[in-house]
Amino acid sequence: MASHYDLFREFKTVRGSSSDYGVKFVHLSYTMNANEMVVQWHTYGYDEKIGKPMVLIGRSAQELNSAPQWFGVGAQTSTYGDSSVTGFDHAVLLTNLTFDTTFYYKAGFGSVVNGAPQLSVSSEVHSFTTRSADPDEVTVVMFGDMGVFFCYENIDRITELSKKHANDGNFFIYHVGDISYADSYPGIMYQYVWNKFFEHWEGVHPSVPYMVTVGNHEHAPRMGPERHEYEFNFTAYNHKFYMPLRNNTDYGHNMWYHFDFGPIRWVAFDSETNYPNCPYDPVFKGDHVGYVRNALQTVNRDETPLMLTVGHRPLYCTEKEFSDANGNVVGSAKHLKDVFEQDWKANKVDMMVCGHAHVYERQYPIYNGTIETKNPTNYTDLSDPLYLISGAGGCLGGLDKDHDFNRGIPWSFMSYNKEEGFGVLKVKRDKINRRQVTVNWQFFNDKGDLVDQFTLTKTK
Repeated sequence: MASHYDLFREFKTVRGSSSDYGVKFVHLSYTMNANEMVVQWHTYGYDEKIGKPMVLIGRSAQELNSAPQWFGVGAQTSTYGDSSVTGFDHAVLLTNLTFDTTFYYKAGFGSVVNGAPQLSVSSEVHSFTTRSADPDEVTVVMFGDMGVFFCYENIDRITELSKKHANDGNFFIYHVGDISYADSYPGIMYQYVWNKFFEHWEGVHPSVPYMVTVGNHEHAPRMGPERHEYEFNFTAYNHKFYMPLRNNTDYGHNMWYHFDFGPIRWVAFDSETNYPNCPYDPVFKGDHVGYVRNALQTVNRDETPLMLTVGHRPLYCTEKEFSDANGNVVGSAKHLKDVFEQDWKANKVDMMVCGHAHVYERQYPIYNGTIETKNPTNYTDLSDPLYLISGAGGCLGGLDKDHDFNRGIPWSFMSYNKEEGFGVLKVKRDKINRRQVTVNWQFFNDKGDLVDQFTLTKTK
């Protein structure tokens, strides 16, 4: 296992070259359309002489080699600042994919010659399985606050789980902010640490969609030397990932978005910018609060009965930064609560999952400080949201310490900071009564031991 000092030593000898066009860090993400997938990758250098970004797919390895379908129209290549430092990020949208199908694919650069695609630079062959058109069962791994240290066991466990779901297109990963912790190192290492993070996930990312929300550690490099201003204001985050609104000209970023997946509407909010008393100044394009409210209000609960909100910072957390000894919400949690909690209640949000605090916490269903029920393991037709903090992904700062927490707060069911870990959300919709859905949540430590679980049933 590499140490913190190994990272510094390796950095001195391993630097990307602007003449290196090799495909690196292939990863997948969803759009708002069920039959689409975004394939994204990174290169240290890029020159149009090697061709345009392209993805070739086939239903078998043989078809991929002999008669592939290709995508590349509208492909995007982006860089920022000094491209010899930041490199290039490439994205190709795959459209009109057949559901429940395993595709083999290669990402790279090339052109179409006499109607046939030819790649001059290519990744190795990867594969993914598309989702169902309207799946009744969905499984999602959820965590936040993962860097490049103290995360190895978590990644190993999640890799094992991903292999078990290798042909399950209704399985994906959600990282709820604080990604890589590149800002915890000197600015000269910022891009290098981002790359190390993606390197850690090379056994999973090419096959399993990886959805993200923005966290505070994506804001900017914080330490010199070479703390470049062009890397401020969440710029790396908005280049290295491709969430559902990035290709929408009314927004053009990854800061907030929503999408439906079978019985679930996912609404990702931005805990860092674009609301009253937010932590950071940059104003991204679009009405953040209005967008989130509209995403909550416009869902058809007869078809999509479960509403989940995801973001980085908590509304309810027992850490002293976010609540006092009596359970009154304070700090940034209060600012978020003031903006969003009423919308969560009015639109019957079922669960919120976040990170930020390096801990696992589960709160009782609650609204404005009032607890709906203290049943610890089984809930039916709740009126108020359940709040979960899955912020133990593993990072340089480690887990938060016991003295950081208030104990005995009435609305808190569990606060666990003994080991890193991750959550697994399993949702099953009834095939006949489509408003009925069963949610099973489990939290595992990084050894694979079950730490917490509960069941939520919705019948109406």
